[in-house]
Amino acid sequence: MTRLALIAHDDEKPVIISLATEHEDLLSTFDLVATGSTGERIAEATGLEIERKESGPIGGDTQIGAEVVEGLLDGIVFLRDPLGPAARARHHRAPAPL
Repeated sequence: MTRLALIAHDDEKPVIISLATEHEDLLSTFDLVATGSTGERIAEATGLEIERKESGPIGGDTQIGAEVVEGLLDGIVFLRDPLGPAARARHHRAPAPL
């Protein structure tokens, strides 16, 4: 089964929830993983089964990055807010190549 990660910065969470709602039938065919609050909010809105990692700033991004390195993920949907607080606090983010 195709494994897909879903990540969204706070200001982008409504967008990823909308995307997940619109494409719920397709996403239900994937093995989904997400950072903590993104996964929680998508699951609440859709009922999709999602493996939830930690919240991004406390290691969830890194946990998903580790799955990339290990070859466990087939794709990532990452909606980031380039002007939001997370972008300004670079010391809390995983390296950009992840």
